[in-house]
Amino acid sequence: MRKALTFTISALVLASLSCSLPLPFAPSEPENATEVAAEVAAEAAKTPQVKDAHQLYDEGRELYWDGNYLAALERFEQALSLEPANADAHFYYGRTAYKLKQYELAIESLDRAVELAPQLGDALYYRGRAFYKLGLYDQATADLDSALEIEPEDADALTYRGRAHYKAGEYREAIDDFDAALELDPNDTLALFYRGRAYYKLDQYFVAIVDFDEVIARQPDNARAYFYRGRAYEKVDGFTQARQDLRRALELGLRSNLEPRAQELLAEIGP
Repeated sequence: MRKALTFTISALVLASLSCSLPLPFAPSEPENATEVAAEVAAEAAKTPQVKDAHQLYDEGRELYWDGNYLAALERFEQALSLEPANADAHFYYGRTAYKLKQYELAIESLDRAVELAPQLGDALYYRGRAFYKLGLYDQATADLDSALEIEPEDADALTYRGRAHYKAGEYREAIDDFDAALELDPNDTLALFYRGRAYYKLDQYFVAIVDFDEVIARQPDNARAYFYRGRAYEKVDGFTQARQDLRRALELGLRSNLEPRAQELLAEIGP
């Protein structure tokens, strides 16, 4: 019985070592079997494990949601090298590139995601956003149209399509989208802000002021809301309120492209 046991242990150890490790003991010495097995396990633990595409994709998603976009991009790239037809990995690669403001790279990857999965509405949505960031408003609107055909009650897609209409000078269409977005999500302050701007562009200054009032009530430090409300008040000869709003906007810190205009308006209004 002892001889049979000796043969079994030795055979197992020899099988585990035959491909990679030299035998550190003679098969006829079973007293070392436990020690050698422990050494084999330790060496195996040191050996890097080859990850499959799904593991890399899952790691990439975790890194993405942790805000570690560069590392996430690397994982998605590795996953796609192993599984080039993975639509979800293409989508997250594009979404991550978007977060890194690499909009052309994002579009390239999202193109592939849409090609592989035409009903992937999120890919259309993010590609639309990337087109928007590049100033390609017609392409942005087309993608957001398609995304909304798949998910008609996507408030974010409605807001972004409204912004694309606004940038294209299509103010009435923009207002329609912002209205729809706010019906779905009354807390969408961005839609409220841009709706106020669209009303301003249509010379509906009092309606614009109402929207800017609500934005400021929600976000008291929103410098742009004060700036645009000040401009609306200036248009209806509400110079005292306009002056207060423009000064407040400057105190809060306006974007560099708006600050000179605020200073000009204050000079025109006077003390």
